[in-house]
Amino acid sequence: MIAHARQSGTTFGGIVNRVEELGYKAIPTVSAVAPPGGLVDYDFYVEIRAALIAQARQEIYDAIALELHGAMATTGHRTT
Repeated sequence: MIAHARQSGTTFGGIVNRVEELGYKAIPTVSAVAPPGGLVDYDFYVEIRAALIAQARQEIYDAIALELHGAMATTGHRTT
């Protein structure tokens, strides 16, 4: 994943490249993608949130970078 990211020209690739330029190691933990539009299933949101928090608590990291894009609403958190 990291080797591909270095050459990808993506936001994640930029994060990896900068982290390594600064002498740190990038450790990917949780990843999810979805097509645009519609609501995210609330149970999936809870599951991915728990996985992210669990990974963050496993070690002491110098930093945590989240690549977030766009808006999101879940079936359990509607905004009207």
